[in-house]
Amino acid sequence: MITSNSRTMVLQRPILPFEIWTSERNVMKRRLAIVALTLCLSGLASAQSTPTTPSNGDPDSFGHHMIFLGLSGTGSVYFDRTCADPTKTTPPNQCVIVPSADPGGPTFFSFPDLGSIAIPARSSKSIIWPVFIFNTNYTLNNTNGSPLPGVFRTFVIVTIESDVLKDPSLIDPNSGLPYNGRLTNTFKNAYGEGRLLAPGEFDSKFLRAASAGNAAFSTSILEDPGGQNLPAKVVRALFANPMIIRIGLEGNVRLIDPDSASSISFVGLRLFGDRGD
Repeated sequence: MITSNSRTMVLQRPILPFEIWTSERNVMKRRLAIVALTLCLSGLASAQSTPTTPSNGDPDSFGHHMIFLGLSGTGSVYFDRTCADPTKTTPPNQCVIVPSADPGGPTFFSFPDLGSIAIPARSSKSIIWPVFIFNTNYTLNNTNGSPLPGVFRTFVIVTIESDVLKDPSLIDPNSGLPYNGRLTNTFKNAYGEGRLLAPGEFDSKFLRAASAGNAAFSTSILEDPGGQNLPAKVVRALFANPMIIRIGLEGNVRLIDPDSASSISFVGLRLFGDRGD
């Protein structure tokens, strides 16, 4: 270091050629790494951004006006120790006997006709679209001495009845049997709960929820080989003739409290259709 009265100058040692080469090599490595990373990310982005094949999904109802086809409510499904109360079994109400002690597995139930709506001929052009309002109150109660699964699971059953479906040559692909005048679809998981309950634990639920049948009963779905695979002329005849739509519930329960007055389920149904004009 050289010091004067006015300034201080610092003499640095000269940079060797080797150090310059090493520095340039490091810079080059970093640049190559950045290029490689960019290429990888761009390839990944390209793979993730591959477009899906456009599909309308239900071309027959596209652009049509929605119309209201009716409203119905089901009878109530009760869960009781004996079902001795006649109000719980007076149609359309139904009752499921559930034991006070755990039976070692779920109790199953199925009631396909808890309510119905009559649809006049030519009411809808290409679709019957159900929207459900599901109502349930129940209590799960583990009175046993060990942890056990509590289960409450329900599915909505929708059945179309029509004279068009009485043709014995029409075979239901789901059962392999003739339709015998009825086409039934089960909309899974209207509501469901399943979890482990500790000894002495109970859980009460009061639920009101809406659910729509996305695929519904449309001409596209009914004719689809992966669906009902009905001939197009049969589907046209189905919509051109009167129909009865029936609604029901099925499911299974475990550890539901048979002494709880609130253990009950029912469904409201609103039907929609379409018109092309």
